[in-house]
Amino acid sequence: MPEQTHRSNRLASSLHAELKSFSDVFGTLLVDTFHYLALFALGAATVWSAIGAFLGMVHRGRAELGESYSCLSI
Repeated sequence: MPEQTHRSNRLASSLHAELKSFSDVFGTLLVDTFHYLALFALGAATVWSAIGAFLGMVHRGRAELGESYSCLSI
């Protein structure tokens, strides 16, 4: 009986190690994916803002240092 318990403990320990390894890899994939999506969103927002500011300057015919209003609306 002790041999069977020892074998079950080894099996459970091995299964636990494999599941932990899988979850670590999957978690890293999710974190990396989130980082890339967040960087893309920040870059897209920056480009959108720059285009809006540029088109506002073109529409007014000049660049100003004061408060600017974009001609693009979200």
